[in-house]
Amino acid sequence: MWNRRRPKPFTRLRKSLARSGRTLQRRRQKLQRQATKSVRRFTKRTTAAARRTQRQAAKASRRFQKTAKRRAIKATAKAVRSAKRFRKTFNRTIKASRKNLRKYNRERRKRARQLEIKRRSIARQQKREFGRVVLVGQQLPEQFEKGLPSNDSGASIPGQPPRMRTGKGRKSITVEVRMRGTKPEGRVYVDKKVAGYMAMWEFRKDGKARPFLKPAVMDNLSEYGQQVIQEAKKVPTGQRRRAVVR
Repeated sequence: MWNRRRPKPFTRLRKSLARSGRTLQRRRQKLQRQATKSVRRFTKRTTAAARRTQRQAAKASRRFQKTAKRRAIKATAKAVRSAKRFRKTFNRTIKASRKNLRKYNRERRKRARQLEIKRRSIARQQKREFGRVVLVGQQLPEQFEKGLPSNDSGASIPGQPPRMRTGKGRKSITVEVRMRGTKPEGRVYVDKKVAGYMAMWEFRKDGKARPFLKPAVMDNLSEYGQQVIQEAKKVPTGQRRRAVVR
């Protein structure tokens, strides 16, 4: 066997230091790899968390936008419905107001026409009343009793004057005299408000008429005119007078 040379102490120290350096280097490299791996893992986790957070934020943003859009659409639709209801109510109110205004104008015109008609009627009545004398009911003189209803309680025959039962027929006979300028005018008629049936007996056309007014006036025309004129002269112009027919 050949003899190995014993290493010198410095050589052993150098080799020991070299081994220690290599060990430290390996440990440093290992720690560096672990640190790099940890950094990569942390970066990966952080990136994943950031991406997840970003996705959640985007999703929440989309949800919020969708909700806001839906709410905006709903609010807009509600506002449109409210505006339509207001417009409908406003149009209905305007229509009712116009209708009430037209009704008020019609009533006002109607009242004005009625007042005008009443005024004209009063004016015509006042004009007729001026210079007029009316002899009503029992005002007629005794000589005009020919042809007037009699006191016989039995029924008269057709063509003869009706017989008196209640006295309303005689009270309904009215004589009117008025002055037209300087000339007197007169008429004899039956007041329908007192005894309207007397006009039926006077003008009936079925063969059952019982005329009383025209025969009495025609048979006593001259006396009637004179007597009426005398009565008219006794009454002031524009006034009425009631007398009794005996």
